[in-house]
Amino acid sequence: MSSRNLFISYSHADEELKNEFTAHLAPLESNGQISSWHDREIIAGDQIFRDIESALLDADMVVFLISSDFLKSISCYKKELKKTLERFENEEHVDIIPVILRNCHWQSTDIKEFMVVPKDGTPIVNHENRDDAWVEVIHQIAKRLNITKDTKVNNVESTDEIPKKKLTLKSEFRKWLEGMEIAFQHSQKERLSLADIYIYPDLKGARYRNYEKSDIVDSQRLLSTEFLKDGVIIEGEEQTGKTSLIKMIYSEHLKNGLTPVFAEANRIKTTNLRKLISKLLKSQYKDLSYEKFIESSRSRILIIDDYQELGLNKKYENKFLSNVREVFDYYIFVADNTLSHDEQRMAELAACQRWEILEFGNTKRGELIERWNILGQEETIEDSLLFKRIDEMTRNMDSIIGKNILPPKPIFLLTIIQSLETFIPSDFKLTSHGHCYQMLILQALHRVGIDKRNFDTFVNYLTELAYFCFTHGGHSITLSDFGIFKREYSEQYLLESHKKIVDTLKESEILLKDEDGVRFAYRYMYYFYAGKYISDHLSECMDDVHTICQKIHLDRNANILIFVMHHSRNQSVIDEIIRRSKEIFSDVSESSLNRAETDHMLELIEALPELVMEQQRDVASRRKRKLAVKDKFDDRSLEESEQQAEDEEELTTHDKRLIDIRKSSKTIDVVGQILRNRSGSLRKNQLIELTNTGFGSGLRFLGFWLDTSKRDKEQLVSIITEILKNYYEIDGDLDDSKTHKKIEKLATKIYLRLSYDVCRAVITRISNSLGDTKLVEIYRELESHSKDSLSIPIINITIHMEFKKQIPRNEIISLLPKLESNPIVKMLLKELVVRHIYFNAVELNDMQWISDKLDIPIKTQRLISMNRDGR
Repeated sequence: MSSRNLFISYSHADEELKNEFTAHLAPLESNGQISSWHDREIIAGDQIFRDIESALLDADMVVFLISSDFLKSISCYKKELKKTLERFENEEHVDIIPVILRNCHWQSTDIKEFMVVPKDGTPIVNHENRDDAWVEVIHQIAKRLNITKDTKVNNVESTDEIPKKKLTLKSEFRKWLEGMEIAFQHSQKERLSLADIYIYPDLKGARYRNYEKSDIVDSQRLLSTEFLKDGVIIEGEEQTGKTSLIKMIYSEHLKNGLTPVFAEANRIKTTNLRKLISKLLKSQYKDLSYEKFIESSRSRILIIDDYQELGLNKKYENKFLSNVREVFDYYIFVADNTLSHDEQRMAELAACQRWEILEFGNTKRGELIERWNILGQEETIEDSLLFKRIDEMTRNMDSIIGKNILPPKPIFLLTIIQSLETFIPSDFKLTSHGHCYQMLILQALHRVGIDKRNFDTFVNYLTELAYFCFTHGGHSITLSDFGIFKREYSEQYLLESHKKIVDTLKESEILLKDEDGVRFAYRYMYYFYAGKYISDHLSECMDDVHTICQKIHLDRNANILIFVMHHSRNQSVIDEIIRRSKEIFSDVSESSLNRAETDHMLELIEALPELVMEQQRDVASRRKRKLAVKDKFDDRSLEESEQQAEDEEELTTHDKRLIDIRKSSKTIDVVGQILRNRSGSLRKNQLIELTNTGFGSGLRFLGFWLDTSKRDKEQLVSIITEILKNYYEIDGDLDDSKTHKKIEKLATKIYLRLSYDVCRAVITRISNSLGDTKLVEIYRELESHSKDSLSIPIINITIHMEFKKQIPRNEIISLLPKLESNPIVKMLLKELVVRHIYFNAVELNDMQWISDKLDIPIKTQRLISMNRDGR
């Protein structure tokens, strides 16, 4: 009979009582029934916490010696007890025996779910004869041992079946399986496991270069054995979460009754599967031999990581694959993108499904952000607070990711979340967003073993290189230009070896070098260090700042300007941004949305469906659908972005209006980033001037649009009419006046809707980009100086709803009298309020107030279809 591992968890304040317990436990140890362990078994020089955790995870039985000191102990209660409860909940075979030593309120803890000893929870110290109490405890332990022994005998009689609960992982392997590359911290949970925050990525069919939505699947499909038929190959770039996906697949298939086996391809040196599997089983499972593995009726699944590094030649790789297909029911091979370039190897795997891991789009980012914010509060957090936190984190994340600035890979996203939550600046010049970028870069250096003391050398090299690239037109340079850079750098700085620096930066995936030249692996790294150089050398780089601000319509210039402001709050840069912004639509007044600007849209009111509010609402589902729509839109925009960048370069002074539209949009982005990142360090007058700059840039464009759409109404309707005729294939020469009138009527309706939608889009854009709860006082100040404007109060109300997640009753009441003579703006206000309710948790009393004041009916069931989900 094999002995069982018994772990004793106790507070050192109860050392004497623990010694009494181990003395009574001695007979069970002497006859080989148990092997006990407690932290006094650790010898000098051992790694205490690692040894405790390892022993705890290997234990078949855990005895908790309960007292008030135990309950207040972080190590005992919050670590050892919680970890054991997790094992129990995961259906691992572990017996839990709480022993009540002294009076304490154990009934309010998780211990109450288990049978305690002595009987009725009477503490050991309250017994007249302690030995009698300890004998009762030992008797209960012996009973548990006999029950387990009988179970083991029954299991041996059924050699073809390994019960699910009896497949126990080795503690070190389980620790790896549950762990993450980086130890992230969370306010609601002391120690995060991978499963706590894991979001399954989407997979794209790798056989297809141009794919439709139907070719994209959620990787949770890999948890279905039906999906795994014929084998699966999963490819992905570095840091797309390949190994994390493997860990989750392994864990879930183990829970579902399969026997997964994990292997690293570079360690596979033989086609002898018996030898290989025996070794793998020994490192991953407790008491699972190759014979039991083969004889079991449980399905077997092999998961290999980094398959492109398989340590076999071509001849023996084929034999290996043949053996795998004989022994395993299913197999998943995970590799980087180089595997698909190996035609001979891919020919052998031709029958397999091939999928590529995708980066996180809006929907997956939304799931990750929601998971993070709900963790540990699933049963307590209110929807209103949850949505507020989600939206705030989403805004920050979207701002940091930008447009092709930082790839939305899971590890990057989690680092951003962690950095924003725990931001304690070591460099007070950097903004919180700047700190995120810096953390990602330093993390990359740390990953390849660079000592923190040497960071300065690499940071300086990257800063100088980024500015050199900037002066040569982009984030990459030719090998010839790189030679010039190295020569100039060596003239100014001491450096042992350019090769060592560049090799390290390549290994850390900060730089890429090939026959085409040298470039930064990710654009955010280039922007970060180019911005740092300009900020550090501002007096000599002001000409660069002038050029960047003048050509702010180019993505790269707008991004570098944002990064300059991550490093600096210099007034001269702010002054230049403000000065250049005044040149945008300089001949147009800011729109106040007065009646004269909007009266050409009056006939639209009758054409629009009635706005209603629904009392029964599934807000969470709507928010998810909104993200899905945004993903579709982003997929299309990504394909067009490169061409758009080229088109922007070719814009000339003859395209001034197009340039001004782009400049207006980019100025709002840049100013919004500055306001959010520098609101605590800029003076009030600077904040007012910057906010006014952002508002003005957007409202001058709106003024231009309203003036143009009103002046050129006939021309615009005519253009739309021709487009509709072509779409419906109507011959303009046919004498069908009835059809043409219908087309013209539809064209007019589209024109009116377009005019109105641009108004709503500009108001929403300004609000979302420039809004922040910390700047409410600034918005009020601007409104107080714009008494004749309706646009600024509308913007402020929208900001209040979006950022504070409240209905600003006073502001709405104050504005309503001014809207009696302006039905278009009143309709705009009503639609903005209804859209807020549509995507947020709003109390019924607020909805009733809105219904009364804005004359919007409340429906208990959906009566209309709002076709505006994603816009």
